[in-house]
Amino acid sequence: MAKAKNSPWLMWGQSQGVQFAVTDVATVAAGNVSLGQQGASIDYGRPDSWRFFIGASILGGNITGPRTMRVSFELTLGVGRGQLTIPDFVVFQFRQVPGGALIPARKWTSLSSPPPVFDDLAPLILAPPVEVLTAQSIFITSKIQIPIVNLGDVFNFQLDTFFAPNTHVRPDWYGKDALGGAER
Repeated sequence: MAKAKNSPWLMWGQSQGVQFAVTDVATVAAGNVSLGQQGASIDYGRPDSWRFFIGASILGGNITGPRTMRVSFELTLGVGRGQLTIPDFVVFQFRQVPGGALIPARKWTSLSSPPPVFDDLAPLILAPPVEVLTAQSIFITSKIQIPIVNLGDVFNFQLDTFFAPNTHVRPDWYGKDALGGAER
């Protein structure tokens, strides 16, 4: 019996919880916790324009001192045989006051701010925010960085990455000539 093939859009979005508890002295001594997670993964079969929605949330936890937590998303885009990796495509920073429970907080965006176009001139010429990507394949990962931790600290995050074609006109609606590998 043939196994049913999953629809490709099942990989276009991902929400995942990340929980981390500091339970050993070695982690405290290291002084920096960094956790990586894979997000959405797309192999569309042909280039297209894509919109995105990226978010990070602190769901709860307990801390013993003040904390600054950084959540960054690294994006890799591909078209044909080329690819480009953007290390800090979206970055969120959370600051929490010491002692007791982490205060739930949610940050999200559907825009990314690229670096300045020309950074050797005064004033800086900033590029407009990015809200549409051009790609055939998209792969996104996230990294949670917590610079200082103490024994007993507990962190509970949710990371969200969603992508959708800017316009989803399917070639099979007009015949089978231009499928380009996107058969579903």
